[in-house]
Amino acid sequence: MGAANHGFRLMLPPRMEGWRETLDSDLETLTVRFREGTNARWPIENGGKEREIPARPLTLRVASGPEEAAGVAAEWGLGGDPAVPRTHPAERLALLPLPRDEVLLAELVEPPWTFRRTLRHEAAHLLSLDRPGLRAAPSWFQEGFAEAWTDLSGGAPIRPDLWPGLEGVSLSRVKGDKPFLQELGGQAAEVRLDGWRLLAVAALGEDPGPNPWKSVEDWTAAQVDQACFPQTFFHGEPSLFGRDLAFGLDEEGRPWLVLAAAPPF
Repeated sequence: MGAANHGFRLMLPPRMEGWRETLDSDLETLTVRFREGTNARWPIENGGKEREIPARPLTLRVASGPEEAAGVAAEWGLGGDPAVPRTHPAERLALLPLPRDEVLLAELVEPPWTFRRTLRHEAAHLLSLDRPGLRAAPSWFQEGFAEAWTDLSGGAPIRPDLWPGLEGVSLSRVKGDKPFLQELGGQAAEVRLDGWRLLAVAALGEDPGPNPWKSVEDWTAAQVDQACFPQTFFHGEPSLFGRDLAFGLDEEGRPWLVLAAAPPF
């Protein structure tokens, strides 16, 4: 599968080909907004010119489930847990397994919106590869910055207080006067990722330079809250947790929900 106009090579399981139009649209929007939002701070270094399509295209490989992902990882010699979506910089590749090879997922007209967020997150990592200044950032900032691009409903990074479902879950779980980054360390993965997103967005607003992460590394949760949210905003329990789900209304207006548990459940 060749690269589309957005420059990515998107490889989908055959029975998920119906998702291509939606995912291509997401990648088109992300590519344009990412370029607009990063060129000033972290320009591409390639003889002063951007490549329309690199010699080795940025590849998003979607696997039908963990078993297929393990086979792809073994074939390409990829490290890390193949059941976890991951970007492999040396290969200019992101491997994204679906939670399981499930007919209910395959029958969805569009991919679960949570999977779309996962794909955008990894695509943002891939778009960072040719920007040395951004690649020099600490890992927490790179993760938080990538997460800030996963909602494309408005200008990204979007207002943290409008984040669907999470709305600062990290601030409802992390308390105390120690640095926010330090307190995030013992939290669940979703909480850490949400916290890194908030801190990265706060850093972008705090420092217009190429190293914004340095300005917020010692911030407490209270400082993050003050920078990211209106004073009237209450951090209650998160309405959604985790990623692999889809929901909506059928033709008669009745709600439906698909939760994809990881095998062997």
